[in-house]
Amino acid sequence: MPSLNAPRARTSKSCENCRAVKRRCDKQVPQCGQCIRTRETCLGYRDEWDLVFRDQTSHTIKRSRNKSEKNGASTAGLYLAPPTRGPDPSLDDIGVNYFLQEFAAGGCCPSRGYLTYIPTAYSADVGHPTLVASMAAVGLVALATYQPELVHHARAKYSEAINRVNNALASPVESVKDSTLMSVISLGVFEHVSNFESWVRHVKGAAALVVARGKSQFARRPAILMFNQVRADMSAACIQSIQPFPDDMLELQAEATKYTDPSDAFWLLGVLATQCATLFAGVTAKNNGISLPRDMSWLDFLEVSTALQDDFQYVLDILATQESYTTIQESCGSTEFISYNGQYHLYKTSWAIRLWNNSRMVEIIVCEIICWLIKKIITENPDYPAEGRLKLKSRLHHSPLSHILMTVAPPSPNSPAAELQQRPPRYPGEDTTPTSKREIWGWYAYGIAAEVFAVCGVGSFLPLTLEQLAREQGTFKSSHLPCVGPGSPSTSVNGTAPAMLRRDEAENDQCVVGLLGLNINTASFAMYTFSLAVLVQALTLISFSALADYENNRKTLLLAFGFIGSATSMLFVFIAPPIFVLGALLVVIGVTCLGSSFVVLNSFLPVLVANDPSIEKASKPAEELHPMSPDGEYIHPRDSFSASDAESGPHPAAEAGSGTSSGPASPELQLSTRISSKGVGLGYCAAVLVQILSISLLFTLSKTSISKVSGTLPLRFVLLLVGIWWFSFTMVTRKWLRARPGPPLNTANTGGQVKRWRVWLRLVGFAWKSLWKTVKIAVQLREVLVFLAAWFLLSDAMATVSGTAILFARTELKMSTTLVGLLSITATLSGMAGAFLWPVVSRRFGLKSNHTIMLCIALFEIIPLYGMLAYIPVFKKWGVIGLQQPWEIFPLAIVHGVVSGGLSSYCRSFFGLLIPPGSEAAFYALYAATDKGSSVIGPAIVGMLIDATGQVRSGFFFIAPLILMPIPLIWMVNAEKGRREGVAMAQRLEKGHETEMSEQTEEAEGLLARGI
Repeated sequence: MPSLNAPRARTSKSCENCRAVKRRCDKQVPQCGQCIRTRETCLGYRDEWDLVFRDQTSHTIKRSRNKSEKNGASTAGLYLAPPTRGPDPSLDDIGVNYFLQEFAAGGCCPSRGYLTYIPTAYSADVGHPTLVASMAAVGLVALATYQPELVHHARAKYSEAINRVNNALASPVESVKDSTLMSVISLGVFEHVSNFESWVRHVKGAAALVVARGKSQFARRPAILMFNQVRADMSAACIQSIQPFPDDMLELQAEATKYTDPSDAFWLLGVLATQCATLFAGVTAKNNGISLPRDMSWLDFLEVSTALQDDFQYVLDILATQESYTTIQESCGSTEFISYNGQYHLYKTSWAIRLWNNSRMVEIIVCEIICWLIKKIITENPDYPAEGRLKLKSRLHHSPLSHILMTVAPPSPNSPAAELQQRPPRYPGEDTTPTSKREIWGWYAYGIAAEVFAVCGVGSFLPLTLEQLAREQGTFKSSHLPCVGPGSPSTSVNGTAPAMLRRDEAENDQCVVGLLGLNINTASFAMYTFSLAVLVQALTLISFSALADYENNRKTLLLAFGFIGSATSMLFVFIAPPIFVLGALLVVIGVTCLGSSFVVLNSFLPVLVANDPSIEKASKPAEELHPMSPDGEYIHPRDSFSASDAESGPHPAAEAGSGTSSGPASPELQLSTRISSKGVGLGYCAAVLVQILSISLLFTLSKTSISKVSGTLPLRFVLLLVGIWWFSFTMVTRKWLRARPGPPLNTANTGGQVKRWRVWLRLVGFAWKSLWKTVKIAVQLREVLVFLAAWFLLSDAMATVSGTAILFARTELKMSTTLVGLLSITATLSGMAGAFLWPVVSRRFGLKSNHTIMLCIALFEIIPLYGMLAYIPVFKKWGVIGLQQPWEIFPLAIVHGVVSGGLSSYCRSFFGLLIPPGSEAAFYALYAATDKGSSVIGPAIVGMLIDATGQVRSGFFFIAPLILMPIPLIWMVNAEKGRREGVAMAQRLEKGHETEMSEQTEEAEGLLARGI
């Protein structure tokens, strides 16, 4: 192999154009000044490293021939002997030369690789077989990419190098030599390219070899350079595998510092990289619940990472002076270099490029750790002092991460930098972290939890349990005999059938129970209980729902309602007939928690949609709802749109209603509808599953002696199962759903300790005032008002149909409890299918949300119209058609379920687009209050019709027009205009917020301390 220090002819460093015309080149970068002045395209400079390996003999012969041709000399007739060819280079020479060319520096020319210390160390140990074999193996492997005939030789040489290294490591003398460590480092180049896991193991082996060499190795300069290389590789391996930097390597680093220049930026950056690896591993371990050698809080980690970031800034300033680079602004139309934002960096050596890029990557990791820690501290410590939170957020928004990425590359979509750019917060403390799939599943989890209680509990087994509890304690009105037990007429008729599976034969006599000095029908007892529960639920919604819009109350209230409601269901297992009144109390509490929790859950939906990354990426123009800017402002396709346009009146397409234009719905509405529909569908799936398990449990228990002890005991075990299900999935929501805090509650506390009960009274008073404010705001929003009027009628119709269907099946069609349970399962399964079906139908036929709602209502109208067919004499004579046979109600149950699934999801998401941003929970409380308030009117009117006619079928005359009345109101709602009004209202509320708070300071004193 030729010596690296062999003398060679002086070569020209001029550009190609200047060498061709033999003029003096000024060697400017990136283009020659002579070429610029002559308006020539500079062809660049030669790579001096290539001159070492080019064929000078062939070049000299070619130049001589060209010169002879110019002079007119002829070589005809002359015998020219071929030049004597030297010996061919060996494979070792080829591999080593190519290795040095690609991975090391040659003389003073720019380095292509990064093993800059190898030429010096190689000169000190030329010919060492292990080192030669290692370099030749890697060089041949790299060269075989272009010369496939070398593949076989490369594999053989690589096997030889591995064997030689293993033999050297086994020798106490050879293992401590620099050539052995250099051989291991050289082979690491191949492992880095081939496989990451193999490379990590190789790096750990190299680190173990460095540790075995001890502290005395640093007396030699090449040893320090090789330690630098192993330390850099070990830092990268630890960061990528999330492991702390080894302590024994840290001890060697401290020793090596004594032999290095303290101002060397490269050495200092290596020290910071080791600290970054240890910090990253520690934060990850604590987040995963792994114990650390030294207990550190998140604040401790934040202090360490902040200090590390400051050290990075200091060292990078030093690096800027030692390895400077030039920022070139690319001229318009230039395509000579690949640039970002019209700029690129020009470095002196490839080693500087490698050093700067690696330094930026490590600094980005530190900045990401800081961003993550700040968000973690703010999220897990809602009571963190306001001043501290503001400092943390200031630190978050002034992170140098954005500057780094702007000068190097755009941020990754999953990095904290991208999270910061999602959208600016609308109020202090707002969590604008992009919505993750895990968070959405946390939102789904509560629907899966609570929908089971709504369907299996409230819709099926709670009414049966209440009625049966009262029945086991009641007596017949005429005979005063027990309704259940020895001597009861029902037992004498059929004493073997379980009470839960048969319909009473003594149906002409009422079963009554004494309560507060009155005899109440046992069926009426259940109805009165649920009526009271709806009333208490409405009062609870008004009292607490508005508070969910502030601070961390949204998630706190959701979990509180979920845990309390699940406990009431589980406690039913202890309710015996003598204390049936306590069962009514548990029903009131459970139903109240159920409805209240769904209101709070609904308030999460607009927040999740607003922060979903897909909303930011959506580029298609919206038709029904035009896109909004990140700060909540309405963006119209016309450039001339102004605030006066938004307030002057609707657009031409909107004047005829939202249904007059065509095209796809807005990304927000599509996503909201998709999430809502899937949530309803998953809830129905869970409800059906638990309902099937419950029926199986009932049949299993009916074969045991448990059912003989009490007819309600199997039903109470079912409610225990439902409560456990509710509690379990609420825990999933607690873990996966982010708090998403609202704006701070502006209150003040003047001197003295305020008693707890006064604080709660003021909170409730604040909630009622907030509701009144919400009503006043809603009155000013025409689209919201029209939709709430339609929802009032529609929800009343849905509740009336559900209640009337159960009563109709029991009285008119004489269906048993088992068939009624199967009817409930049929409706639930249909509702599940409807939740998934309607989005498909809407996309297939290009229907907008209000059109889909109107189609659902039209199908819903089939139920009462079909029931009224029995009044037509011909059908009445046939005894079939018009709900005269039990089997006829099952197809209608399918229609009811499909329609209810579509209406539940589409109405909820459609209303969410009309709400002013920042008032989600308060408006959804009004939405739920409208629902619950109307649910009393329809059943009451149907009950009066039944009392007047003696037939449940007569209620269809009221239900039919009740279902049709919301259709024109839904058609009138213009979603685009409604959202503009909501955004404008939110802006007005924000402007008047400070003035309103200053006027109410005295009234709000003592309520709560402002805390962010």
